[in-house]
Amino acid sequence: MENEILVRVRELCNKRGWTTYRLALESGIGQTTLSNLFKRNNIPTIPTLERICAGFGISLSQFFADDRDANSPKLYSYRQIIKKDIPDTELCNFLMTSQLLSDELSKKVISDYSKKVIKSGNYYSLKEAIKLIENNKTLYAATKAKLINVLMLIDSKELYTIHKAREHFVSPGESLAEKEMLRYDFNRTLRKLADLGINPVTIPERWRIPFIPGLVSVYDL
Repeated sequence: MENEILVRVRELCNKRGWTTYRLALESGIGQTTLSNLFKRNNIPTIPTLERICAGFGISLSQFFADDRDANSPKLYSYRQIIKKDIPDTELCNFLMTSQLLSDELSKKVISDYSKKVIKSGNYYSLKEAIKLIENNKTLYAATKAKLINVLMLIDSKELYTIHKAREHFVSPGESLAEKEMLRYDFNRTLRKLADLGINPVTIPERWRIPFIPGLVSVYDL
């Protein structure tokens, strides 16, 4: 016979028509971890239970209550936050209510969201970022050229966003497979910039500021 906590988890899954696989996706917990909880009838640790609650979009107090209080603050699942599958106007409200979750989970949610939306790395002017890349002795010339090309695409007045720059980058591809390869190459270049500590979004030259520390590194999330 399952312990009361697992019974409650199943009840909430059934109410939503979820499988344990869906709960794993929503909570960011490995499916094997969840399956083992049920197979071994283990009581989840508090951090694990908090992530399960985040997956359901409820707080711990709501988990142990019989019914969800209609007046309680609206929460979102971990997966919704990372996929940016919520209205921007409600993001601030979620982050303000994230104290209902554990500090560790709150930091992970905010960190993952920040890295997805604003990317990691410090901010540089385009000239300063190019200088850093050109002076890096560990990079091949072809790699330097690709990094600079992507930075200039994102910085261009016609594009000026990562999304538009990516679409422009893949546009020469004639087939779907070629476009996917180019998209992969663009994303890999973004990751390389992050490894170098350079945010792909550069500081406008008119600001006359060569460097601004990145948000993610400042808060050490």
